[in-house]
Amino acid sequence: AQAIWLKAPSMVAVVAPGSSPMEEGAPEAGSGGGSHTPWREHDWNAILAGSGTADRYFARPGLVRKDRLSTFAPPSHHPLTAVLRSFEELKAALQALAAQDLAIEKEDRAVRFVLKQAHSSNASGIRFISHADACAVLGTGGGEAAAAPAARAPWRLVRPRALAAPGLAACVAALASACLCKTSYASKRFALSATVLVTTLSLAVLREGGLGTTADPVALPSAGMTLEQSAVVADLRNLLKPTGSGGLEKATVWVLQRYVEPWLHDGRKFHLRVLFLCVGDLRAYAHEDVRVLLATEPFEAGERDGSCLLAHVTNMGVSRESPAYHEGSQNLPLAALGEAMARRVFGQVVEVLGATVAQVRAAGRRHFFTTPNCWELFGADFLVEATSERVVLLEINPSPSLAMYGSGSDLRAQLCGLNPLETILPSWHEVPLRT
Repeated sequence: AQAIWLKAPSMVAVVAPGSSPMEEGAPEAGSGGGSHTPWREHDWNAILAGSGTADRYFARPGLVRKDRLSTFAPPSHHPLTAVLRSFEELKAALQALAAQDLAIEKEDRAVRFVLKQAHSSNASGIRFISHADACAVLGTGGGEAAAAPAARAPWRLVRPRALAAPGLAACVAALASACLCKTSYASKRFALSATVLVTTLSLAVLREGGLGTTADPVALPSAGMTLEQSAVVADLRNLLKPTGSGGLEKATVWVLQRYVEPWLHDGRKFHLRVLFLCVGDLRAYAHEDVRVLLATEPFEAGERDGSCLLAHVTNMGVSRESPAYHEGSQNLPLAALGEAMARRVFGQVVEVLGATVAQVRAAGRRHFFTTPNCWELFGADFLVEATSERVVLLEINPSPSLAMYGSGSDLRAQLCGLNPLETILPSWHEVPLRT
């Protein structure tokens, strides 16, 4: 198996207690282009008994959950993956995945890892972690609530004994916290820079007002950790902090993956969106119109800056948030990579999808519950690795956005046909299911 399962008893279950199959994958934003019936509105008792049809399957967590997909995708065409639920497990995962990086200097800012939710779409909550940031995380000590010893803290934010404006310290702390928690992709880099600036200014204010004897730390870096690294660590702690009363078992599941060095087109990172059709019990098809979706900013802008999300995130919904987005140059056909490369890439895509689906199906219905009277459209995302030109399967999305193919209420029918159970349009290429 490609996934590294860290210690957490609930993580061996395929479907978490209390969950239902329709929750095993989030639809993409803007996933219109035609009507399809929501999972809950199907009469599944009748459909599973063979009466009627459905344009989705009863359950397919092995495909659409990132933590499950890692178990079934071909290891040579999927990033090395660790599954985690907490900051402490992130440290263990980084330790496991960074074993080959021991010879790299700790100050190296190159992005090495990607952290994302197992059950999400549209790059929600995604983080890109550099080698230096990973070293900073590994250098933190204690549990979630542990305070670092004073000897390890060259400075810390504290409440002063007296200030001309008594609420100033609280305002500074709140502003710094708000900057850390900012999630808008276009402003992520600003948020991190603002945190550093606000913290620096607050230090000056507090020093002028006099340092108090009791502390409420906002950021407490270890010795040798830069202010920016401290902000990254604080952001990751906050991101992975369990919420609610369920504890670790009910915490959000995340995957940490090795960053794939991307093939660039015109100096920009891109991913491939492949429409993937599963029909009945079971045939699979890939649509011939594979889209090349480019990042908004050049890759060199984010190669050593994980907070420059517009250089790393190639999701069309995210890219469109930027005023600099230009669809004509960021949404291209596969042929834009060159005829020979397009043929090689499409051949690999078909092979990888076939091997993945065959493995998921062989694992049983709790991973992919297929029936003769159901079909479903998925969106598979691939990267092309720079050094090897191999395709790397990142994820498979249910209810995929069709915005990169056009608009209109009949777009889905144009792409899939009225009923794929009866007729497969010639634009679809069969995917052999081979283990």
